[in-house]
Amino acid sequence: MSKNKKELSTETIEKLGGEKNLRRLILKDENDQEVEVIVSVPDRVTIGEYLKFANSNPLKSQEILINNCVKSENKELIKSDDRLFFSCVSGISEIIPLGSAKVEKY
Repeated sequence: MSKNKKELSTETIEKLGGEKNLRRLILKDENDQEVEVIVSVPDRVTIGEYLKFANSNPLKSQEILINNCVKSENKELIKSDDRLFFSCVSGISEIIPLGSAKVEKY
């Protein structure tokens, strides 16, 4: 794991809804170096925008996730490297808040 953990200011953490809405992603670049990214759990608006473009323009939908969820200062690094970009999108998609539903006959 990264030796220097990324941190956000207390003000930023509170603005994002507290630590419960933040996650650390550890991504590996092409040289097997770890890159730590702080992301927020996507909210309903972000997920809606993501889904709007998911079928018609998948790259744009993935960029929506990166632009709205990556909160650390290395967002441009993530966007410039395909491996980091797709790894980050995958990590964010794993933290999309899903509940469970039980379906019964009427």
